[in-house]
Amino acid sequence: MSVGAFFTKTITVLEPVARDQWGEPGDPVSKTTKARVVFRDRLVQNANGEEQLSRAEVWLANRTLTTEHKLTIDGTTYNIFAIDQGVGRVGNINHLKLEIV
Repeated sequence: MSVGAFFTKTITVLEPVARDQWGEPGDPVSKTTKARVVFRDRLVQNANGEEQLSRAEVWLANRTLTTEHKLTIDGTTYNIFAIDQGVGRVGNINHLKLEIV
């Protein structure tokens, strides 16, 4: 069974906003996708090695994301503070596990 079979929640991924030559923010770009979302509070290490309270784990199909992206779930926008790459049976990266706050 593919890991994607567990992605039943529709979420929106908000791309980091590019700035023009004067430093003004451009138009935001958003894309909807399917994900697995598990809401629970727990302490997780962020990219700087510091413990931070995570509100949920979000699992997505593999894509390029950074901590500058944001996720909108059920009308609430969350910041991403940790990204883990999930490896499939044959060693390929087939999904991402995100921690959000």
